[in-house]
Amino acid sequence: MAERKNAPPAAPAPDAALPPRGRLLALAGGIAAFLGLFVLSFADPLGADWASRLCPFLVLGGYLVLFLGLLRLPPRRPTPGL
Repeated sequence: MAERKNAPPAAPAPDAALPPRGRLLALAGGIAAFLGLFVLSFADPLGADWASRLCPFLVLGGYLVLFLGLLRLPPRRPTPGL
């Protein structure tokens, strides 16, 4: 069977779906969230020290950056012929 000329482009390989900048953001967010959970182990139960003030920003900020890294789409390639 002959291949059609106007066939849609093939989907990217699963490992190429996330661009390098997205991978970097996801990795940085994961590290920040993990660091925030590690800092949480030093927090005072009453919330009166530096660790209990810093860890919410690290954990929530890390999750946000991780989400943005996973949400990052690969750049669009111009379609030939349009």
